[in-house]
Amino acid sequence: MHKVLTAIVISLIAFIAVGAAWAAGPTFRDRVQISETDTDFCGTGKTVLIDGQIVANGWIAEAGEADDLVKLTFNLTITYTNPLNGASAVERWSELETNQVVSGVEGEAHTHEFSNTGLKAMIKLANGPVLTRDAGTIVYRVSFDANGDFAGLEVVADRGDHPGFYDDRFCSTMVDALGL
Repeated sequence: MHKVLTAIVISLIAFIAVGAAWAAGPTFRDRVQISETDTDFCGTGKTVLIDGQIVANGWIAEAGEADDLVKLTFNLTITYTNPLNGASAVERWSELETNQVVSGVEGEAHTHEFSNTGLKAMIKLANGPVLTRDAGTIVYRVSFDANGDFAGLEVVADRGDHPGFYDDRFCSTMVDALGL
């Protein structure tokens, strides 16, 4: 599912990055319904049913020759179900992300500073306890070389609990929760 979520986020960003002027309200609002079957969930070879929704609001500002997503509110609720045993787990996100170029300029070597505040990720059993939670504020810088290729990542501030930022726990948590 993380590849699905990543694809959706990239699609949303691509959709809004086609160019819009900075505005007081969101430049775009989008709601994506998800209903699919993953027949190789987290590389297990097992089938999982995935249903949920993502709601996003984004603000774009012109930055040199490109438009940048400078603010994004993001709410996600997705339920994963093992059809063989009925076990379900819910993934939730509710966050605000900001993005600004803090050194250099787009088209040359540059660094973006991202700030994520809120619930970055939580996984819980559908009718049970929270299994993992990533919340608070984390600020990090991502550097790119003159070709636009990734050149580095630095965490600037970490206020809260962000285990998923440092170590992807999605698959290990979900595989256990769904009894795969």
